[in-house]
Parts: sequence; C-alpha cells; structure tokens
Amino acid sequence: MRICLAALVLLVGQPAFAQFGSASSPGLPYRIANAVAADGITNDGRAIAAPDVIAIITAAQQRPARTLQPADAAGIRTILLADSSLDSAEFDLLDELANEDNRAVIISLAPGAPPAVITGTVVGQTQKVFDEMFQGHYRASWQSTDETAGWAELVRQAKFSDSAHSRVRRFLAALALEASRASNPENQQRPATQLIGIMFKRSQALPDADRAFVSRLIYEAYIDADIAMNGILPDYTYSWLANAPR
Repeated sequence: MRICLAALVLLVGQPAFAQFGSASSPGLPYRIANAVAADGITNDGRAIAAPDVIAIITAAQQRPARTLQPADAAGIRTILLADSSLDSAEFDLLDELANEDNRAVIISLAPGAPPAVITGTVVGQTQKVFDEMFQGHYRASWQSTDETAGWAELVRQAKFSDSAHSRVRRFLAALALEASRASNPENQQRPATQLIGIMFKRSQALPDADRAFVSRLIYEAYIDADIAMNGILPDYTYSWLANAPR
C-alpha cells in the first residue's frame, strides 16, 4: 500500500502544514497525540518476572519508602541483562514498571507460585534506570546491520503501550532533531530529508498496517523536533514527509 498525502492526512487528523500556530505560541507546531497502534501488545497492569526480580521488589516494599529505588532498578537491570538480551516478557515487565500511568502492577511468576506481588509504577531516577535500558535497545535496533529487522523491532516496541510509543517517539525525535539542526538552506535541508527517506525506506518491508502506523510515528518525531527548534523547521519538510518514498 502506498500511503499518499490524503491517507496521511487521515492518519494525522489534519494536514501537516496546518499544525502550526496557537494563541499562546504563534508559529510553533502543536504537539499531537500518539498514534493508536493497530495491535497494542500490553498495558494491562500485569507482568511476569523471575524469582530473583520478585525478591528485589518484595525487599523494597519492606523498607520505609516501600517503593523501588534506583539501586533496586539497577539490581533488576543486572538480572535481566545477565544474558545480554531482553525477551518479550522482560520488555513487558519493564514497560509496566516504567509506565507513565500511575498505577499498581501485579507481578507474578510464570508457573503461578508463589503468590503475585503488587507494586507501583516508578518515577524519577528509578524510572531513568529502566529508560536507559530501553534507549540502549533502541540504539542497537537503529544501528543494526540488518536495517529492516532493526526498524521492525523499533516499530514493535512502539506498540507495547502508549508509554512505550512515547519512548520510541522521543528516540526518533532525537534523531530528527540532530538531523534538523544540521540542516540549512545552503545544504537544502538535506540531513533532515535524508533521514526521512532512510526511515521510509526501512518501512517498505513492513506490513501495510505497520507502514501506516510508522508514517504517523515519523511525523510525530519531526513535530517534536520542530518544537525543540522553536518552530523553525521549514514547512516544506512536512510536505516532504507526506510525499516521501514508501
């Protein structure tokens, strides 16, 4: 499926070049909400963990603060990365603990015993430890020698939950911001448009539903980069986004 400008307009909700301006900040683009993934994977407030991870959570609850602290998160990181990789269940656990929604999370063992532990989502420096784990995985995916598989993994990560989407969006926005800052009229905005082209090229092997989703995700990243640059990204960059090769 080739996503034309009209299709992207439907995804975004309004034309890209109509996203600019507000009563409080004339000239700045609006930050738009995350796209809704076609097949969100988790976000149910439940996760499975190994016994030694549950032991860290239980010990944290017995201290005065009763919540996971940065040292606890570092201990969980050591356990999860002992094999130098994260599987789907481990990503689910991290996503639930680092979720931006303030809520209780039920952590249980795969076999179902001992009884599940209930903990809360983390914030501040504790959340930062988990976020750094995600960022490391995103960088590895982006820099993978298998560009198609690495890009597909980033898209998969963005579908875990709204919080996961926001994390991937921030990662891509950082790439877009770096490219945009290197762009100027003299180089015809080439770094920014080249990055868009690379992202869309990597999307060509994705299923149709994922290609529509990632088109919106790339757009979101460039909106965020433009906001960080105080709205100076040329409007025709958005037109290029809508018409980039797919």
